[in-house]
Amino acid sequence: MRIQSETIELTKDEKGVVGISIVPLQKMVSDLQVYIDHVVPDTRLTIKKYLDVKYEYLSYCLKLKELDDEEVEFIAIQEPLYRVENWKL
Repeated sequence: MRIQSETIELTKDEKGVVGISIVPLQKMVSDLQVYIDHVVPDTRLTIKKYLDVKYEYLSYCLKLKELDDEEVEFIAIQEPLYRVENWKL
C-alpha cells in the first residue's frame, strides 16, 4: 500500500488480496443470514413448546399437592374425604 496525501491506493496485487479476503466474509455473512432466518425461529418455537409443557406439568404437580394437603387436613380433623369416600362405585 502506498499512502499519498491521505488517500490509499492499492496496487494490482493488493487488490487481489482484498478480493480473496472478501469471499470468506461473504460466505460468513450468508451463513449468518441462514442462521438468523431459520435457526433462531426454530429455537424460539422449541423454547415456547418446552415452556408450555413445563407449565402444564407444574400445574399438574400443584393440583396433586393441593389434593394431598386437602387429604391431610381431613385426616387431621377426622372427617371422611368426600372424593375418597365415594370413590367405590
